[in-house]
Amino acid sequence: MMSTQKSKFCLGIVLYNPSAQELIQINLYEKMGLFEQILVHDNSSISHQDQVPTSVRYVFTGKNKALAVPYNQMIDYAMQHQFNFLCLLDQDSVYPSREIQSMIQFLSTHQARLTNTAIIGPLIPNAQNKWSAKRENLKPVRWLINSGSFLNISCLNRHHLRYDENIFLDGIDYDICWTAREKGCLIQQFSNSVLQHQVGNKLSKTEMFTGHAADRYYYIAHNTKYIRRKHMGYIVGSLYALASNLRLIVRIICFETDKCPKVKEVLRGILN
Repeated sequence: MMSTQKSKFCLGIVLYNPSAQELIQINLYEKMGLFEQILVHDNSSISHQDQVPTSVRYVFTGKNKALAVPYNQMIDYAMQHQFNFLCLLDQDSVYPSREIQSMIQFLSTHQARLTNTAIIGPLIPNAQNKWSAKRENLKPVRWLINSGSFLNISCLNRHHLRYDENIFLDGIDYDICWTAREKGCLIQQFSNSVLQHQVGNKLSKTEMFTGHAADRYYYIAHNTKYIRRKHMGYIVGSLYALASNLRLIVRIICFETDKCPKVKEVLRGILN
């Protein structure tokens, strides 16, 4: 059955010390006219309100609230204002108008069949899938990153799904997907919509390895431990997290520069 009621869409972006080009991109999204409302939460130390359109709902606190807190506030706003879907975007992701239109058209037409789907995300090409997966249309997946994902607000509210505010930055998308599947919800990828997104700094031509600043590795290691324990239990989760973090150390030693401070931060995340 196809949906006859017009769906409402809003866009949520969390900023942190954005570049001029990234602020320009927000203006471009506003000019596209594809979202009824754009929500911006600025985690920077200085305000950028005068550089975003006046129609944008802009929140600035002067503190870094990471991602989970702003995302949950955006979900609550979307629910209170009767939006059907909230699209989340990283400030450095590129989501072309035609690709957003493709996703919005699909969601608007097929909303009724997505009742139990918590998150629908676009294809993000990499060295493994390139563009071949684009022909697969809609398929269930285990994980999606936040950027480009459309949150189904009614499904999230029905199952009391929110981002875990104990997780700072890394892993919150991994955690909410895991939690959603535990509650019997679907995570789906719509491959006829494509997002250009890069995680970290590419370290090889195959794009299999990406690098981060040393302090980021603390959160990666610490949050891996927290999330594994949360979903797998303390003992089993600790063992899986330890194995994952040891692989991370090996990867850093084999592929990255500034190895010592990065390994030190991983070890600190394991122990803390």
